[in-house]
Amino acid sequence: MITVAQLVEDVAEITGEPEKSVRNYARALIDGGLLPKSRGRAIAGVEFVHVLRLLAAVAIQPKLKESAEVVAQYMGLKREGVGDLPLTDDMPETFRIKATETVEEYICDWLEALFDAEPENAELREVAKSLQITFVMNWQEIAVSLEEDDKRLIQRFRASGQLYGHWAKKIRRSTEIAAETFVWLGHNNNRDYRTGGNIV
Repeated sequence: MITVAQLVEDVAEITGEPEKSVRNYARALIDGGLLPKSRGRAIAGVEFVHVLRLLAAVAIQPKLKESAEVVAQYMGLKREGVGDLPLTDDMPETFRIKATETVEEYICDWLEALFDAEPENAELREVAKSLQITFVMNWQEIAVSLEEDDKRLIQRFRASGQLYGHWAKKIRRSTEIAAETFVWLGHNNNRDYRTGGNIV
C-alpha cells in the first residue's frame, strides 16, 4: 500500500516541485474529499485516480484555498462538442459514453491499460504508452493525445460553453505530463504504483 504522504514525496521528486507545496495541495485535496484520509491506525492507500488528481493540482497550480474545487472542475470536464448534448433514448451507446465520460474516467481507463500485463492486451498497452496529458492553466481545458496507427489523436475536454475561438487570441500556459511519469513515479523510492507496494 502506498500512502498519501509517500505519494507527496514521489510527486515532488518527479515534478521538481518543492515537497512543502505538494504537501499543501495534498492536504487541501484531502479536506475536499479528493484524496483518501487516514483515520487513526486505518492508513489510507492511494489509487491511480488519486495520483492523477494530485498531479493535476501541481500542474494547474490553483490558489491553495480553491485547489480542491478547481481540481474537481478540471477532472469533471467532458469532451468538446459532445459534453453539452442532451441524452436521448435512441442515442447509440458508444456516443452516450463519449457524451457522459469525464476526462478523469478517460485518463484512468488508459492508465489501467498502460499497466495491464496481460499478453492479449499488448497492442492496447502500446497505445497507452503514447499517452500525453496537457493541462491548460489559464482556462479549464485538458487535452489528451494518443498515437495509434502512426497518427497522433487529440481529444479535448473543456468546460461547458467554452469555444476555441474565445481563447484563440490568448496566450496559453500549460503543463504536459506523459505516460512515463506514471511508469517511473516512485521508482527512486522503491515504490510501484501498479501493485501499490514496493518494487521487488
